[in-house]
Amino acid sequence: MKRIIGFALLAALLGLPDCGAPEPAQEPTPLAFDTGFQINTHGYREDLPGSYTSLLVRSREFLDAYYTGDQDGSKSAYLPALEKYDDAFFSDKVLLLITKAEGSGSISLQVLDVSLRAEMDRLEVRVLRVLPEVGTADMALWVIGIELDKSAIPEGLSPHGNFPVTVEFIDYNRKG
Repeated sequence: MKRIIGFALLAALLGLPDCGAPEPAQEPTPLAFDTGFQINTHGYREDLPGSYTSLLVRSREFLDAYYTGDQDGSKSAYLPALEKYDDAFFSDKVLLLITKAEGSGSISLQVLDVSLRAEMDRLEVRVLRVLPEVGTADMALWVIGIELDKSAIPEGLSPHGNFPVTVEFIDYNRKG
């Protein structure tokens, strides 16, 4: 028993690492952002119910290529909002697009905050879902454009397209 205690004291004095203790998770770093646009296209995508997609856009060229494959015309509803995103914008900014399908057009969305979890190379976005007391029968396809400083996004994330983004939707029941 004395040997075990002696070895433990020696290990502590020599600064040997504690191999069994997990490292504490780091707090996410809040990022400055602007909500460039929030558009309800009054459409619906069957591949999105209850879910979302995200897309990181780093250039006008990529943005144009993304809309080339618009077969059903659903993206044309928010194309006018994208006109301001030119090469000058992308010189020091990136655009994060989040698409969310909702079962009622009465549900509205509002971006609360954006943060970077560096140890996971992942963005985290919190979005408030404002739920009406009584919904409508129309569907909604929300497209949200979030403008971020290019310097805040690690280059290790994919140059364009899909990358680790977690969106937390927080429900708020509006009583009227």
